[in-house]
Amino acid sequence: RYSDTGATHHMKNNRQSIKHYNPLPVPIPIMFSNNGSLNALGKGDVNLFLEDNQFLTVHNVYFVPGITKNLLSSNQKWYLHKV
Repeated sequence: RYSDTGATHHMKNNRQSIKHYNPLPVPIPIMFSNNGSLNALGKGDVNLFLEDNQFLTVHNVYFVPGITKNLLSSNQKWYLHKV
């Protein structure tokens, strides 16, 4: 997981770890700083487990097959929960 101040959305490359997954009606092109692009195919929620029996629920995470690193946008909200 990498925090990215330039990322407009949270992005994940593993569909199975996304809860409440919803396919997008039309793929959304995601542009990268190297001028490359990949399509977001859906979105959902991801839980990031922390110490002390807490976790972050990250909402509206795009599923982007082919990205090499999962990205957390520092521009979007995160929610802290106790287990």
